[in-house]
Amino acid sequence: MKNLLRILIAAPLAALVLFAAPASASGDGVPLQSAQINLNDQASLQRGAKNFVNYCLNCHNAQFMRYSHLTQIGLTEEQIKANFMFSPTAKFGDPMASVLDVKDAKEWLAAAPPDLTLIARSRGTDWLYTFLRSFHRDDASPTGWNNNAPMLILGIETSCDETGLALYDARAGKLLAHAVHSQVAMHEAYGGVVPELASRD
Repeated sequence: MKNLLRILIAAPLAALVLFAAPASASGDGVPLQSAQINLNDQASLQRGAKNFVNYCLNCHNAQFMRYSHLTQIGLTEEQIKANFMFSPTAKFGDPMASVLDVKDAKEWLAAAPPDLTLIARSRGTDWLYTFLRSFHRDDASPTGWNNNAPMLILGIETSCDETGLALYDARAGKLLAHAVHSQVAMHEAYGGVVPELASRD
């Protein structure tokens, strides 16, 4: 059973790893488990892509990977259209987006599931593999599940005259820090934003 679980988790990661940058460390103090992905095993990569589309893509986006990229693991355009693209409006060059509505996700799951291609690129596949294997039952959690791995999210919002950022611990459900840098006072004398001044600060 443990071996089957390992295969089910590792296989979708194999499809994502082709488009992910390698990570040197988790940065969270959590020992990483090795996903042991073999980039030369096309059959495994294809099974991983199939498992990802059939199971993970229902909730998790993979917007930084396009359906057409699956040709890099030996699939033809016809195979991809027949076995991986289930939306009647999807095009071959489209990003792999979940059909789960963000508003519904927040209501049902307390937060929208993260984009797995973004996590694979920023954290590395070993971190993602460890995270997926770290879930456990937790009756105190709103979903009934929890995770041992910390999930820190850095949010950045910017406009031409203000930038705000926040660091959020998704596992603890707590805002750790936030800050805003504003140029409003600098532009006030001009009655509006002066792009030349905004670009210097």
